[in-house]
Amino acid sequence: MRAATTAVKQAIADHRPTLLLAEFDFPWGVERYHSGVGTLAYNGHNWHGTGGLASVGGVSSETSAFIQTITFNLAVDESTILAMEGEIRGREAVIWMAWLDEHGQVIPDPVEIVAAKLDVASQKIEGGGQVITITGQTGFYTLSAPTRYLWSNDQQQFDFPGDTGWDRAPQNATKEVTWSPP
Repeated sequence: MRAATTAVKQAIADHRPTLLLAEFDFPWGVERYHSGVGTLAYNGHNWHGTGGLASVGGVSSETSAFIQTITFNLAVDESTILAMEGEIRGREAVIWMAWLDEHGQVIPDPVEIVAAKLDVASQKIEGGGQVITITGQTGFYTLSAPTRYLWSNDQQQFDFPGDTGWDRAPQNATKEVTWSPP
């Protein structure tokens, strides 16, 4: 992620209106939404508003490397719901914070606030309209693959006969280690 441009910094200082831009890479193609009203032309694409991006939850400003579960609520039509029956797991979604100029146009180079891998989608009827809730994860969630077997001394002996590393595991779990820089 890069730093905010001078124009974005000035928009923040001037308290310009903000909105969220969301881009979803669905199996049937990329769909773009914004948290405002109507259709917004930006960066050569049309971004759909009027509640299209109903809400985004779970976004944190935490800087440590951990996995966040993000939820996206999208107000959609029947054709999108039918298309959602396809597999979305592993597809990507990106959310940007954008600022508008005095003409209602997006100031170039919005700030990316989250990129997530999509997981599952569920649908519900809310307020007379169809809403799809999509969950996704940020960070390194793909590195947390399930283990193939239980790590134990018996498994270690099977894999590496004579190894004694697991013999010390119980005492190492409660051992206090003090480290001081040289």
